[in-house]
Amino acid sequence: MQSKRLGLGIVITLAASMLVACDTTSTNPVAVAAPGEASFARGGSGGSGGGGKPHVSSTSAQIAMTPSTLQLAVGAGGWIHVTLYDKNGTALPDNDGGLLWYGCKPADPAMDTCIGYLNVAPVYPNLRDAYLSATGAGTFTVWVDDGNGHRASAVVTVQ
Repeated sequence: MQSKRLGLGIVITLAASMLVACDTTSTNPVAVAAPGEASFARGGSGGSGGGGKPHVSSTSAQIAMTPSTLQLAVGAGGWIHVTLYDKNGTALPDNDGGLLWYGCKPADPAMDTCIGYLNVAPVYPNLRDAYLSATGAGTFTVWVDDGNGHRASAVVTVQ
């Protein structure tokens, strides 16, 4: 009987701690991600990513994407490369372990998403290269973010 009570107490404690960790109304959010791991938590202070943005510790101070413009035909593809720079302007090696988040936004306000028009596929394991495949015509902005507010983008035109 004692072991059943102990097990129930552990389950209740875990459930309560998960509710506290997910509480978005608290003024003191609970840090649930280990240092250096991505966190998509809302809120926080001191640049902890608020608003659902990813946050990681990074040494990058600048980010660049090449080429800055790319023209593709429907059914074709092309590559983009991302370079992270340290605070001194020195390029970081591609395998430095820094995480990147990619996104795409159509230039046409009538289009809600790039889905069905342009696919962005980061290449594992370093994520510094991404392959773009054009499946529909339009103009798009492909962006990359290092999780610390550093962003770069490229304009992709598909004809």
